[in-house]
Amino acid sequence: MTTARKFDTRATYAVYLNDDGQAFLYDGQAWNHALGEPPGLVDVVVWTSGMILALASDKFVWSYDPIATKWTKDPVASNVTSLSVDDQKNVWCVNTSGEVYLMQAGTPLGSWRMIWKDIPAIAKQPPGGVWEYSVKPGEWLSLIVRREYKIPANDWDTTNRLIAQIKALNPSLNVDHIEAGQVLKMPAKS
Repeated sequence: MTTARKFDTRATYAVYLNDDGQAFLYDGQAWNHALGEPPGLVDVVVWTSGMILALASDKFVWSYDPIATKWTKDPVASNVTSLSVDDQKNVWCVNTSGEVYLMQAGTPLGSWRMIWKDIPAIAKQPPGGVWEYSVKPGEWLSLIVRREYKIPANDWDTTNRLIAQIKALNPSLNVDHIEAGQVLKMPAKS
């Protein structure tokens, strides 16, 4: 049995991503599998007119058009670690270099514009309760942090603070590149 791993709603549309990386779109009447999705989807959001934007484990952004029932790889976004949609239906993403990009509602897919570069993170050594996490295939650090600490996709202050704490606990860690089987020391969950 698969469970809802990610759930997002906008207007009359909703989307969820199950544990198998399959996306399902609710059109107001029924749940429909968005067939043909790229392998390894790890995050999904509803954009405009029920269009799904999804982040795959290869760190590329994909869109699904429910009318054409077709997936399209974003021509620009790559090395993406997080994806979010705000109340005005603008899409935000962060890449592995820590740059934040915006694609405004009503613009064509791939119309990204850089907003911030080098987001500061303030590292603070956490108190006791350190635990270990074994990295699984297809995972990256912000995904692990958001899932394990139950952080909303748009809460970058908390995510970046925890990544800085993880870096402090693992001084040789390259936060932009982790590998399956790598064991990370993690700060205590509150």
